[in-house]
Amino acid sequence: AIGGDKERGYRFEGIAPRGEIEVTYTTDANGVSIEARALWLMSGYTEVGILNEQSALFDDFAADGQPTLTGKDFGNWVPVTGSWARLRSQSLGLEWSVPALPAAQLHAGRELIPPDFDWAGLDYLFEGPFTSAGYHISLQEAK
Repeated sequence: AIGGDKERGYRFEGIAPRGEIEVTYTTDANGVSIEARALWLMSGYTEVGILNEQSALFDDFAADGQPTLTGKDFGNWVPVTGSWARLRSQSLGLEWSVPALPAAQLHAGRELIPPDFDWAGLDYLFEGPFTSAGYHISLQEAK
């Protein structure tokens, strides 16, 4: 599917596949390791996104060298400029973080517009040729 933006009235529309990426998840005592590998991608693409998203209950964003943003101050597309970023939910008692990757731009975001949008994420965007990526999502009790 492509699209989806309640503010602009866009709807999700079905489209033909534009590629296939194999993703492997391996859990450990501290979180989840992710390995993504492109099996094939249609020529002409400009970027590949890997979205790590949870509920909008994760409403507390912090990143290396950036101010902490919480609640309504935490917008839907915040560039991360440091070496890591984390999301926290005090109500769930949980936080998670990811490292910045040299080949990708890391963004944080959050939208809570019931009933259609309820997400918070730490998302990677890769420009140009994409073959693979690996990283670890660290999980811990909220501090």
